[in-house]
Amino acid sequence: PPPFTGLDEDQWWRTLFPAGAWQTSNPQILQSKRGIVLLSQSWVQEGPKTLRLQPLTMILPQGDGPESSDAARDVLIISSDLGAVIHLEEEFDPSVSTPSVERGQLSGAIEVTRQVQGKPNEYPWKFRTSDLSLDRSRVFTQQEVIIEWPEGIIVGHDMKLTLQGDLL
Repeated sequence: PPPFTGLDEDQWWRTLFPAGAWQTSNPQILQSKRGIVLLSQSWVQEGPKTLRLQPLTMILPQGDGPESSDAARDVLIISSDLGAVIHLEEEFDPSVSTPSVERGQLSGAIEVTRQVQGKPNEYPWKFRTSDLSLDRSRVFTQQEVIIEWPEGIIVGHDMKLTLQGDLL
């Protein structure tokens, strides 16, 4: 398929990844009006409202949204090496704005981290799980969840995050 078009030209998120990461080497990019970015190496449109993206990295700005200062964006980064199948509310056309996500499934190992762009990560944390589901403003799994930070580790199951507004 052709590359996605009509995107934020500055690609502010590039500094979030190490040099040579696939996310900085000509990825396919979808970006919402809220500033949420989906990066993949390849994509297939499986139906009028369905996309398969492989692998997938999602960048979710926190706080004030896309108008925040580039130097201090606070983001969650969700990565899935096996990618995801995403079902949109409306038919997908890569030449126009991206419709909202109705639901989706991220497959395989998933890692979620938080970064503040342009600042050292004073309180680093990450969590790992697998087979993460998306449902509008909810992100959830019934699989094992491992949360790590410098002072400890928590292991559990059945995680649910509720976002402010819909995912895209």
